[in-house]
Amino acid sequence: MNYRGCGGTGTVWLTLENTDDEEIEIVTARNWSNTDSNQIAFTLLYEDENMITTKSFRYGNWDALRGVGVY
Repeated sequence: MNYRGCGGTGTVWLTLENTDDEEIEIVTARNWSNTDSNQIAFTLLYEDENMITTKSFRYGNWDALRGVGVY
């Protein structure tokens, strides 16, 4: 995910690891990838942890997810 704002540009990487034996489900997008997730958001903070901005997450490349065994 690329982010533009606050005078800069950056890239965010998200790694999710389930260390439990139970399966989990996470909504990465809604409405056939036309709407942001209601479960994932990124928050950009100053060094003193005051919030600069929040950006909702949306990922809908289902072919890429199927390639790693996620359905």
